[in-house]
Amino acid sequence: MRKSVLACFAAALLCSVVPVAAAQEQVFKDSQTYASCQDRFAVIFPSKPSMRDVPYVMRSGRSAAARQHYLERGADRFSVTVVVLANAPAVDEEIINHAADILRKKGEVRADYPVGYIAGVRGRQLLIAEPNGRQLRGSVYMHDHRIYVTEASTAVGDFPGLQFDQSITIIDAQGVDIDRGQTNTPQRVFTCR
Repeated sequence: MRKSVLACFAAALLCSVVPVAAAQEQVFKDSQTYASCQDRFAVIFPSKPSMRDVPYVMRSGRSAAARQHYLERGADRFSVTVVVLANAPAVDEEIINHAADILRKKGEVRADYPVGYIAGVRGRQLLIAEPNGRQLRGSVYMHDHRIYVTEASTAVGDFPGLQFDQSITIIDAQGVDIDRGQTNTPQRVFTCR
């Protein structure tokens, strides 16, 4: 009898706790990663980057305005270039391939993989041996009429280069990671700069 009372108590407790836990959305707030809500990305730079407007040449030869967030530290270079293409498709493989072609011209391509980040995001990740003996880790993503080009030019095997390359995250205008609800991870919210 004691076991059945305990079993009933445990079942009642479980039934009351599970819905509460499920209803609470997990949110991971990240204030250490550099995030630009205006340009809709977050990434781990080794230190605070600068920002500048740069031209971006499309396959047609037409120039489009772009914003580049960058850090130059000795011979190391880190950058995220964002181009808003309001009149282009939300995601376009030709635009992605053109951006990847620009990276491919920077050295000997060692790895080049298509990436399906989440629904509505396509891209490529590249690993390039530069002529100066350094390594370029680059990626190109496209989402919602924006192209994101990341570049980390560092010594081969450099941890900050790898961390930068693997940390790129596309966010919305409020700093929320766009893959929320599409993966089985807590929602991530970034503090925008």
